[in-house]
Amino acid sequence: MNVKKYFPFVAFFLVGFVGGFFLGMAQNPVTSAIRKAEKLAASQKLEDKKNALESLSQQKELIRLATINARIENARKLVAFSLADRLIVQRMWFEAARYLEIAQDITPASAAVAYRQGLVYYNLAFAATNLSMQDAYLKKADERLRFVLKQEPENPDALYLLALMALQRKDAREAYQYLSIAYKVNPKNVDILFALARVYYELGDYEQAKKVYGKLQSILPKNDSRWDTVEKNLQLLQQR
Repeated sequence: MNVKKYFPFVAFFLVGFVGGFFLGMAQNPVTSAIRKAEKLAASQKLEDKKNALESLSQQKELIRLATINARIENARKLVAFSLADRLIVQRMWFEAARYLEIAQDITPASAAVAYRQGLVYYNLAFAATNLSMQDAYLKKADERLRFVLKQEPENPDALYLLALMALQRKDAREAYQYLSIAYKVNPKNVDILFALARVYYELGDYEQAKKVYGKLQSILPKNDSRWDTVEKNLQLLQQR
């Protein structure tokens, strides 16, 4: 038997086999971690989601192969995003900001992540204990929301929050610029309509404010707690 003739083939086979074996060994714990993380992410318990993210982060540190890292990063983003949404619902703003930063690091161009960051920073501003901290959070919120508008100029949610921030600065005209676009996109959104009515009132356009409150009367659910606000404001406008 000519050993030299078959040696290259045997060597190639062994390298391929060993490489495939170790690659398989590397992928199996990753696949397992991702599947486990997906199950934990679907849980309603915040602790389960945190454990899922921690598990994926540990795998990221252990394994450096590009294709595997891509899978881990995508899973980490989804878990962090899901976890942040749960925290936002529970108004746990500081904790939500932490996980949104993880999602931003993985997908820095995401408008969805940027909007949620804007929402969280906006709410953190009102939980701030001093004016300098409040201003810093509002600045972050403004930056993140404008980032959204660069990608989605008619995003009604981002426009609405920017309008609220403008109203807090007592700039009703700037608020109107945002709300007029948001209203065209989503004319039946109750929050947008309330903000628009307030803007018209502050601009002195009482007839338009009446029309907006009239529209709210036609679409506001009967059990909505804001009915009193609509009726009281309409009474005030009737006196103008």
